[in-house]
Amino acid sequence: MAVDIDGTRLSGLQRIAAVPDAHRATLSTEAVSLTCPNNTLADFGVCIVPVGANSLTLVQATDACQQQGMRLCSSSEVASANYLDFGLCAWGWVSDYINPTDARRVLASNGTDTVNCGATGLNPTVDVRSATWAGLCCR
Repeated sequence: MAVDIDGTRLSGLQRIAAVPDAHRATLSTEAVSLTCPNNTLADFGVCIVPVGANSLTLVQATDACQQQGMRLCSSSEVASANYLDFGLCAWGWVSDYINPTDARRVLASNGTDTVNCGATGLNPTVDVRSATWAGLCCR
């Protein structure tokens, strides 16, 4: 996947380098050597794997990610990938804990389905940890 940035067609590591500093929080070129089961690593600089299809509590999502040798993504990782056009039309748990009873979940929309997926960009909200959503796993 390639993206036009200021009229220039970029792909892979060029796209990571083109992310504005405000969105670059956690993207790393070191991660490129890892194996990712989908193309998110090459396209977005971070391996993002959704698990659970809206069936996991926060604790279950955390465990599911660990079983794959991964961890829950942070909101900033998902936002950085979303800036590069990563989209996922599903709510997913992220690692940004709010307090002992609530946690953050996000929906990353790339604008391909704003009716069902919300506004383009990262759409964060807070939910009780016992609610069930997908987990967004990263490495």
